[in-house]
Amino acid sequence: MKEENVLFDFISIVGFLACIVCIVMAIVSLIKKNGKAKKFAKGILVAFIIFMVGVINSPSSKIDSSQSTKVSSNKSETRCSKS
Repeated sequence: MKEENVLFDFISIVGFLACIVCIVMAIVSLIKKNGKAKKFAKGILVAFIIFMVGVINSPSSKIDSSQSTKVSSNKSETRCSKS
């Protein structure tokens, strides 16, 4: 299961970097007017979709609500006992 987490992290990093590279190359091709801007615009779209797939499927770092309630109640008990 941990390998899946690493895989989705890797996919999101690759998608993010590819999106940045395609944005830079699209700007360069617009300045040079060499006609490749549309190709890089499609690349931006594909890279962004890959990035979003990686982000959506990566594990969340949510704490179970029962654990967070227990921690907060322990803190309030500690404050009451010190007073």
